[in-house]
Amino acid sequence: MQSQTVIRTEVRLVNLTVTAADASTGKLIADLAREDLEILEDGTPQKIEYFSRSADVELSLGLVMDVSGSQEKFFDRHRRDIQAFLRSTLGQQDRAMLAGFANSVRLVQDFTGSSEAIVRSAGEYRKHPSEYPLLGPRIRRDLGSAVYDGMYHTIAEKLAQVERGRRALLLFSDGEDNASAHHMMEVLEAAQDSDVVIFGVHYLEEKGPSSGRNVYGRSVMRRLAADTGGEYFEATDDLREAFRKIGAQLRGSYQVAYRSSNTERPGAFRNVTVSSKRPGVRLRHRSGYFVK
Repeated sequence: MQSQTVIRTEVRLVNLTVTAADASTGKLIADLAREDLEILEDGTPQKIEYFSRSADVELSLGLVMDVSGSQEKFFDRHRRDIQAFLRSTLGQQDRAMLAGFANSVRLVQDFTGSSEAIVRSAGEYRKHPSEYPLLGPRIRRDLGSAVYDGMYHTIAEKLAQVERGRRALLLFSDGEDNASAHHMMEVLEAAQDSDVVIFGVHYLEEKGPSSGRNVYGRSVMRRLAADTGGEYFEATDDLREAFRKIGAQLRGSYQVAYRSSNTERPGAFRNVTVSSKRPGVRLRHRSGYFVK
């Protein structure tokens, strides 16, 4: 009797964070239902198995702060805004952590529900950065701004290790990288693989015409936010409006999940499109994911 080869394929549960807004006013929509949404993966309809409002699901938020020379005054100027944002955004079940980087990436504050601990640790870190543990391997870096490594190691070593709930990353930087071992597409793949929504706050210390590197930094931050379902903001002297919008999206989005009907093509990128049956609704979500 001939033996039969049994082939087992894993049907992956794909999690999505979806933000819904009125297409004309931009106001967030808080009353969508499961029946209002349709999901296509590479053009094939998918069955929604899980639907919930994000406010009902615990949040793990990674703050990534650029402290290289061009960014060193950012925290002092916006300390109160950052703490007020954390206080209003973090519920009892939510946690945040802080990574800081110049030419190396450091864990400044591990996950905590205390906005005071985040702000206090940020202040101390800027005085004695070398006393804080590294995120990622110890490597020699000749220049001073490891933007991609800051995001990549925050995702890979902290956010991706969270077993359940929502995951988001908030980057404060000018986006100008000159010291990373990782590149933008590795950051994007890591974020999409773990459904980490990236928000970017672009900050420039010097006013005036932008340099070529700065224009590129802006485009990178916009791309990472758009392809993960987040949003990009230009920092001004008053960040309260940007923080209000980010907080509203973190509290007012939806958590959706489906089991992919596609069991083929490992290693490929799968495009995901979520649409609303309700007219006049604009949705934001990650653009897809890489199959492991």
